[in-house]
Amino acid sequence: DPQLNYVLYHGRDKLYASYNAGDYWEVLKTPTSGGRFTAIDVSPLNSEVIMAGTSIGEVIITKDAGENWEILNENGIPSRWVTDIAFSNKSEGTAFVSFSGFYTPHLFKTTDYGKTWLNLSESLPDIPVNAIAIHPLDENLIFIATDIGVFGTFDGGKNWLPYGKGLPRSPATDIKFAKYSLTQSTIPLRVATHGRGIWEAPVSMDLVTEPEITSPSGGEIFVSTTQQIIAWYGFTPPVRVEYSIDDGM
Repeated sequence: DPQLNYVLYHGRDKLYASYNAGDYWEVLKTPTSGGRFTAIDVSPLNSEVIMAGTSIGEVIITKDAGENWEILNENGIPSRWVTDIAFSNKSEGTAFVSFSGFYTPHLFKTTDYGKTWLNLSESLPDIPVNAIAIHPLDENLIFIATDIGVFGTFDGGKNWLPYGKGLPRSPATDIKFAKYSLTQSTIPLRVATHGRGIWEAPVSMDLVTEPEITSPSGGEIFVSTTQQIIAWYGFTPPVRVEYSIDDGM
């Protein structure tokens, strides 16, 4: 629980809660029909609002700390493995949910406790999304860990682009913003990969309002036969990419 650090939740074939830092666990009665709990999050604005998801795609929510639950699957989200849930820091009823699998959307947003959902993955590749990180100051900036690396959006999910200079094109399994202070100009964004270590990239503290090249940062020398990511935000298409093979001469 973001507000009460002695309150813990744990998912197995059932959903468990501890109210004394793990000394004792109790089973919460939930309406799920099977599968294992694979994602849990608690609203940082209200400890009684909890959302959880399972390996068979069921998503449930409680607004009274687990006394009563509501199943949200009839509201337009796919029956796929739920990989992550992330509540908003600004609006109690707003949350993001990601899904694994193929041939269905992979990232959704709700602003009304799951009554309705908005698909944010229309411009994403058809790949599993494994984890979500929301910019702490601007929730239009969202970063996701996927099976082919990290993607970011600067407009709330309308457009996505690869993010992170030099990040291996391997499955990214988790992603988090590090702690920060308002005196910093950037916030570290950290991602864990499958077999390729943990990586870090800076994300601006300022709101992104102008066109920007997000990768590479400039001045790099690309070795022939290697793969590189070139990504940008805010330019009106078509976009022309120029390169030099003689050091810009």
